[in-house]
Amino acid sequence: MGYKEKMKFTKVKDSENKIVLTLEEPDDLFSLRRIIDIGDKIIADTTRVVKQDNEYARPDRGERIKIRIILRIEKISFDDAIDRLKISGVIITSNNENIPKGLHHSINVKINDTIILEKSKWNENYMKILSKSALEFKYLFISMDSQETAIAKLTGTNLKLTPNIYSGKSGKRYVTDQRNESSSKIYFENIRTALEIYLEEQGIKIVIFGPGETKRRFLNFLREKKRSLSRQRFCNSGWY
Repeated sequence: MGYKEKMKFTKVKDSENKIVLTLEEPDDLFSLRRIIDIGDKIIADTTRVVKQDNEYARPDRGERIKIRIILRIEKISFDDAIDRLKISGVIITSNNENIPKGLHHSINVKINDTIILEKSKWNENYMKILSKSALEFKYLFISMDSQETAIAKLTGTNLKLTPNIYSGKSGKRYVTDQRNESSSKIYFENIRTALEIYLEEQGIKIVIFGPGETKRRFLNFLREKKRSLSRQRFCNSGWY
């Protein structure tokens, strides 16, 4: 299996209750969701609209300014997107005198953001989520038939697609068997070349599926090439 480090974190000096967190991967958002409790506090940079207080300002207009706040958390959700964690609550303090405490506010935390999370107590379970290397399952999905192959890599919740590979066959049945065999070898070689960047990764599981016998012939092709791939690393749709 492959391993990856969890999100970066460091304890704030002179405070046992505050930890600085930097989110680097999509799965870090799910980990953050697991450790946040209602009543926790988050220190983060955000923006808020401040209404202009002068006789010439339009009542429906305001200026969006950057502020740093401490927010007492009341609600956490992913809403309609999983690439942003929405954290809502009440502002306790801010670095701008125009933003008084007691106002409700929401912060969208994204990948590459850095926040400070404050808890009344960090128990062992929270620290395990932060510090323990997480077992990361990687899957390589290969969907293929005699004319086209699609490859996708799934790492955690992140799906990466590669350009489709085409055999170049016309689909006509009267083409000679010898020509078909030659075309298939070129097709399979192109697929194998596209897979090489993934096959050196530790712990990756490969799932091959599709109609007909093409997938079985491709496995035979790989074995004939004497690649360092054992049959156990592959999962046919009928076997998995």
